[in-house]
Amino acid sequence: MSWTRQAADTLAAATADRAPAAAVITADADGTEVVTIGCSPGDGFEIGSITKTLTGILLADTVTNGHVRLDDPVGRWLDAGENGGITLAQLATHTSGLPRLSPSHVAGTPDPYAFLTAEAALHELRISPHPRLPAEHEYSNFGFQILGLALERATGTPFAVLLSQRINTPLAMPHTGVGNAAQAPLLQGHRAGEAVRPWTRHLAGAGGVVTTADDMARYLYACLVPARSPLGPAIELAQQPHHHIDQLRSVGLGWALGPPGYLGYSGGTSGFRSMLGIKTTDQHAAVILANAADARGLAALVKSLLDDDPHTLIGFHRPAPPRPGRGKACRAATAACCPDDRGRCTATAARPGGRAWASSPDASGVSWRGRTPAPNGPQPPARIIPARR
Repeated sequence: MSWTRQAADTLAAATADRAPAAAVITADADGTEVVTIGCSPGDGFEIGSITKTLTGILLADTVTNGHVRLDDPVGRWLDAGENGGITLAQLATHTSGLPRLSPSHVAGTPDPYAFLTAEAALHELRISPHPRLPAEHEYSNFGFQILGLALERATGTPFAVLLSQRINTPLAMPHTGVGNAAQAPLLQGHRAGEAVRPWTRHLAGAGGVVTTADDMARYLYACLVPARSPLGPAIELAQQPHHHIDQLRSVGLGWALGPPGYLGYSGGTSGFRSMLGIKTTDQHAAVILANAADARGLAALVKSLLDDDPHTLIGFHRPAPPRPGRGKACRAATAACCPDDRGRCTATAARPGGRAWASSPDASGVSWRGRTPAPNGPQPPARIIPARR
């Protein structure tokens, strides 16, 4: 069994109880694997701050195309007052000195970003304390909102269109987009077991992207093996260290790097949580998408998966003995079904805890997917596991 398939099964087993719906994606140099739990591979997830990796790649792409320089000050395009000297690189590496949230942000309100239009953001930028540059590394969500706005003004193109033209089209991610512009039905988000509404985001560069499991598989593969991607130079530039925090950690353009050999990002919104991790030394990568803001522990799950043989992952139960299906052996305990020769479910495999996982075939009649060796080729259908009741 391939690493991606074994790892996806393992991660699905460890994720199943953490949200009403989830998707896990694994990748190695040879391809990707997707498993969805309680949803379809075409359903939309908010990815929160994983958006920052996309914004970083957009910046890097704009640099490699010669439109901007990393040391360009934002005052070239934005009415930033005394903060006009902050550079694009400083925004992308959290070394701008800007606060974590805009000065007028009120945490805990139902829709905390609704007031932050482009003009409001420029006002917030002007009244933010003027830092001594270069500043120390300090995480700034507000800084990435300003970075997305700066890229819009520098290119004369709305952020959603930039995302579509510069990333979605080259990587064949047709269902990814900003908020309601994403071509995917957004899953219902949850917090503390209750349905919640999405936040309003006028400035999407910090956390406004919605994607699907299948689109995320293409993105993950491109980020794991940039040399095989049409965006290779931009991804490689974004993933390089641009600021060193300490001996173990550094920052790329929108990417958290470290300890050595690791990079990635986590995300959270009003009703979703996500984690993306890459281990460059092994060329393994994984993503978890969940429609619950309090689906904790996703970073630990991904790190454990990338560090260990999947059978040693915390919370993993070794497979139950196989049960024969019609024409093929039943998959392990984490399998969706016992497929027949046409890929249809003919029986179920025991799941950890004694209950069964049974999946329904999608429209093609296939209830699991194989490896995807070509990031821009046609995607086979994902394996689908119904939500636990």
